[in-house]
Amino acid sequence: MCLMEVGGRGCYGAQEKLVAARCPRRKETSASQRHSAKGKLAMFKVRSKYLLLIAAAVWLIAGSQVARMGIEAIAAGNGNPWLLLIGIPATFVVFHMMFSKLVGKHAARIRSYGEEKMHVLKFFDVRGYLIMAVMMGGGIALRSFHLVPGWFIAFFYTGLGIALALAGVGFLVHYFHRDGYITCPVTGKVREG
Repeated sequence: MCLMEVGGRGCYGAQEKLVAARCPRRKETSASQRHSAKGKLAMFKVRSKYLLLIAAAVWLIAGSQVARMGIEAIAAGNGNPWLLLIGIPATFVVFHMMFSKLVGKHAARIRSYGEEKMHVLKFFDVRGYLIMAVMMGGGIALRSFHLVPGWFIAFFYTGLGIALALAGVGFLVHYFHRDGYITCPVTGKVREG
């Protein structure tokens, strides 16, 4: 007998575990809750090829914001012109080499999903999210605690931001050229599309 029918107390409590396990109303509720939870998760799933577009948007937005902070530091008069001429390209090249490998790795992983629907946050793997958190946390700490001078932010953030934004463009290129090979215009490296 279900306790829902006896005194209206419901199927809960330590003494009623055995009865609660047999309660048909409890099973219906949990089944509907499971169905509802699956429905909520399903609305965050997209066809895997669109993960490349989501990654492109995230990297382009992040890159433009970081570059904006660097350009604002330049506009505020921070940075020797010679330092900017050498520092911005040097920072860009170092980070572009690192990010182009990440873009290729993540694009290959996303393509390996096939036509399956995946959660929208799967454009990164766990390691990618950890790297992003460390970089964002480090950048915020550097600026908030004034650990680096303005001239450093001027060249470093500008070069880093441009490299991030170009990585976003790389994800777009991978989206539009899923078949064939892609040649990086900066490094000349050829990758599978």
